[in-house]
Amino acid sequence: MNYMYSLNATANGQTTMIIDFDVKTDPNTDLILAQMRETQAASQLPADVTNYGVTVQKSVTSPLMLISLYSPHGTYDAQFLANYAYINLHDPVTRAPGIGNVQIFGAGQYAMRLWVKPDQLAKLELRLLTSLTPFRRRTP
Repeated sequence: MNYMYSLNATANGQTTMIIDFDVKTDPNTDLILAQMRETQAASQLPADVTNYGVTVQKSVTSPLMLISLYSPHGTYDAQFLANYAYINLHDPVTRAPGIGNVQIFGAGQYAMRLWVKPDQLAKLELRLLTSLTPFRRRTP
């Protein structure tokens, strides 16, 4: 290992740790060594980190290719195009051989926040699945 650094000032709450290995080393061996060190440190990580999960993957830090989406007549805005990329391009490109990481720049994904009344759901015999995302109840 030459050096390592972390990026934790992202808007989505993710922390990325980048470990740089010498060019002369085998990338597969470097990945295995990094996974072993992560396994050793796992018991010391906070419970929230353990619950969310830690991913160790090999990739290059400098982009090898940039792809741009645009709307020729301005029909679609940046948020629509970014969401299109998340839905239709991210997973297929990530699965392509030789791709280590896919990052989408620009506007964020579409999101929706729903405020429900659990007592009304119970009357309708519906269940609220709170295990999918963290949920804090706020009173108006």
